[in-house]
Amino acid sequence: MKSLASNANVVEEGSPEDKLGDIRNFVTSDIWNSGFIDVSNFIRRGTGSTGETLDIDFTMERLAKSMEQKKEYDEYINGLGEEYADIKSVWTKLSGEIDKLYEHLKQNPPKANTTDEGFDTALFQQYSEAFRDDVTELISKKQ
Repeated sequence: MKSLASNANVVEEGSPEDKLGDIRNFVTSDIWNSGFIDVSNFIRRGTGSTGETLDIDFTMERLAKSMEQKKEYDEYINGLGEEYADIKSVWTKLSGEIDKLYEHLKQNPPKANTTDEGFDTALFQQYSEAFRDDVTELISKKQ
């Protein structure tokens, strides 16, 4: 058994719920916390999300690695059965938005203290919250 510290639920290690919990945490930690939120703040203020100096090239390199991991998660979620249709639907929106934002950053490398109207994370946040909530609910039902 593996404990998911974020909500103190216990799910069977290797189960779809366990993997979806890992994916939920990946989106929050790797894509948002170590990626998009830092980039967004760098564009607006020239610093990371907590006001610290940010090496934007390093951040983009790490985000590129996370995007490679995301491809594996796309395959995993797309391979889930019909009982996961709601989660798959939300993931499709979230994954597409992640791809769109990342592609924007590749085409328009972030520059400090600028206005980049094309890098808007509002939809990402909406879809990410829905995915997080749906996965958390699924895990709590499987206890």
